[in-house]
Amino acid sequence: MKHKFRNIIICLVICLIVTGCHQKLTKKDMTISFNSSTVLLLKTRNTIRSQLRENSHKKLSITSKQLKQLKCIEKKLNVEKHKIQPLATSVANYPKKILLYQTLFAEYIRQIKEKQEIIKINKQFHKVVFEAQDININYQNGRTNKYLDKAVIADRVAQEKLKKVTKNTTHTKKKQSFAIPIKKVNVYKKHMINIPLGWGISFVVISILIITVIFLQPNKSNDSMSALTTTGGAELYNLPKARGYQLFLLRSTKVLIILLIVLLALFK
Repeated sequence: MKHKFRNIIICLVICLIVTGCHQKLTKKDMTISFNSSTVLLLKTRNTIRSQLRENSHKKLSITSKQLKQLKCIEKKLNVEKHKIQPLATSVANYPKKILLYQTLFAEYIRQIKEKQEIIKINKQFHKVVFEAQDININYQNGRTNKYLDKAVIADRVAQEKLKKVTKNTTHTKKKQSFAIPIKKVNVYKKHMINIPLGWGISFVVISILIITVIFLQPNKSNDSMSALTTTGGAELYNLPKARGYQLFLLRSTKVLIILLIVLLALFK
């Protein structure tokens, strides 16, 4: 009985160690998994590249050899997904975004295997590339990625063909494309702040009040200049304290500035 109990404890400890090692996936490991998935995405695209020259409503046709290649790619993608999946429940958004990217990629493979319309497959490819660009911008500091660059070029070619198909099928003057716009890299995105309307109005009103109160205060330029004269030094130390209207303006300025600082602190 003791031996059985000891064996159970050993098994539990081993399971905990294995689980702990599996969870300790660094940011570098996640980036490697992202790059591996992108390489697989390019391989998937290359298997059906010859049929994607015409972006039309024609259904895709794949051979048994291509289907075998797709299944092999799908297995490798599942391996990468299993690496990231345990971390997707954590607070960090990076693994969640990679898992979403891999899920969209898996859907892209499924559509190809089901021989859906070429135009629909190209739309799904665009969604996958769009998500990959978003990860590269927000979580990889927009670093150059040769695999992602190739995928973006392939996507742009497909989007151009998609626009031509739309132009040929519409007869109105204002032709609308149902393609999703390609995401552009915004270098200053991290420095942009979205201010809600209520907060924005509060900041503007308080700022205007501070400027108004400061301009309404008495002009002290003459007192400052007279302080440089012979008798000005004595007068400077004998200036009367602010009273009445002047005191109200000074206190209002302090209160408004403190209020602005508090609002900025609350807004973070």
